[in-house]
Amino acid sequence: MTNLKIIVVGTHDTKGEELRFVKQRIESKGHEALTLDCGVMGRPTFEPGISRKEVAAAAGTTIEKILAKKDKNFAIGTMTEGAKQLVLELHRRGEVDGIIALGGGQGTVMGTTVMKALPFGWYSV
Repeated sequence: MTNLKIIVVGTHDTKGEELRFVKQRIESKGHEALTLDCGVMGRPTFEPGISRKEVAAAAGTTIEKILAKKDKNFAIGTMTEGAKQLVLELHRRGEVDGIIALGGGQGTVMGTTVMKALPFGWYSV
């Protein structure tokens, strides 16, 4: 079986343990798991492969500027856009084979928005 590179999207502050579990399961099957942190509030439960600072930068801003707005919808939209840009760049470079996202209502919206940006039916095994 081919060694797959899978992006695991979620908020490392509220879903960190769940993200770690999925990462470990993917890696236990011999694949690579790259976690991407979309959270903005609390501290990440573990060190993500792609940090929230990198996600904010990909959206043209910083975590500090996002928090200064005190607008939850702005934060969600901005972090979603940054995550989408990073995942699309990984896809363009051929560095990702799959994606999974974990979350409640907001995390699901963020993850599925990123997924919908990828080509329908895409795979590169």
